[in-house]
Amino acid sequence: MARHPGAALEYTLAMKLLRALGYPLVPVSVVVALLPALTLLAPAGQRVGWLFLDFLAGGPLAAMASALALRRALLRIPVPAGAPDPSPQERTLARGLRWLLILVAVLGPLTMYLAALGAQDRGVPRHQVAFLCLIPLFFTVLGWRLWRDLSTARRRRARGLEPAPLQRGTWTGDALLDALVDRKPRWTARLVWIVGFTSALSFLAPGHVLLAQLAKVNVAMFPEAWRFVTASFVHADLVGLAVSALAFFAVAPPVEVLLGPRWLLAVFVLGGVAATAASYSFVASNFMGSTGAVAALTGFLLFFAVRQRRRLPPAAVERIALHGLAAVMILAFAGVLLPSADSAAHLGGFAFGALAGLLAGPSPAVRAAMERARREATGPAA
Repeated sequence: MARHPGAALEYTLAMKLLRALGYPLVPVSVVVALLPALTLLAPAGQRVGWLFLDFLAGGPLAAMASALALRRALLRIPVPAGAPDPSPQERTLARGLRWLLILVAVLGPLTMYLAALGAQDRGVPRHQVAFLCLIPLFFTVLGWRLWRDLSTARRRRARGLEPAPLQRGTWTGDALLDALVDRKPRWTARLVWIVGFTSALSFLAPGHVLLAQLAKVNVAMFPEAWRFVTASFVHADLVGLAVSALAFFAVAPPVEVLLGPRWLLAVFVLGGVAATAASYSFVASNFMGSTGAVAALTGFLLFFAVRQRRRLPPAAVERIALHGLAAVMILAFAGVLLPSADSAAHLGGFAFGALAGLLAGPSPAVRAAMERARREATGPAA
């Protein structure tokens, strides 16, 4: 007897759902995302209690369920009896994923509970609540990448293949281009240390007096013109500094590798000045932080890649596009949630960086390296 097409579709969807329940990350996703979302259906006064119950009971249960799901998921990749033993790489991936699942299952609901408790008691600002809620998401994405590498290693072992060597990270997205340019982004790290040091020094000074002397304050800008520069080197809180550093590390390394530390420093400092000037022109409130300077680096990198797209290898273009988009998303997040962020500063910095990116050009040696890496990647006909 022929099965009705609608019933067949429902059966297929049900089977896919059952198979998805055995995915190692499903239990932790339930306790970190689904159950907290369902608490929004409860009365406002009961939500913190339900989140505490999620932490108390859901966390340990999800840890056990995740470990069991990981074991079953690996068993669904059969390995012949004569296959070699697991390599050290595969064992390390399995161990790391197992402990990561336990960490997310226990700490994920805890961060949600603490964020809700802080928001209810009005002791935690809105941007810090959002930052706490994003921490489990970061570890979940890391767990997905570990599972992908682990399943790939087990499938290779099942086919009698040697473990795939771990790919070395690249700054530009193309290993050959990195090797030909042969430049490390050392000033990227140094600049983060400088900004972190000045931010900590100004924030920890008694009465925040140093912070008040370096931030953008409209009534004091022209008598104290140094504020146009120094506003990008101080932050009002640790969350703002962390968000700025996250976006900075997305775009700064390829800028330094492809164009050198002088362009990196120039765009950061002058882009910060442009961002502060835009904030001074359109926003009356105070402004501080590196997000405007990072927006300048983002626009600089993206528009430089647009101009040099026929010379850059495809992998480098893809890396720059992804990292640029990530920085834009982080800055958009900061503009909405961080009280010290300023959208006018972001737009002013990005516009300055875009113009500089259209005017900038690599050195002859880097240009030759880009063209050679592209020929190697696409073939002589490209």
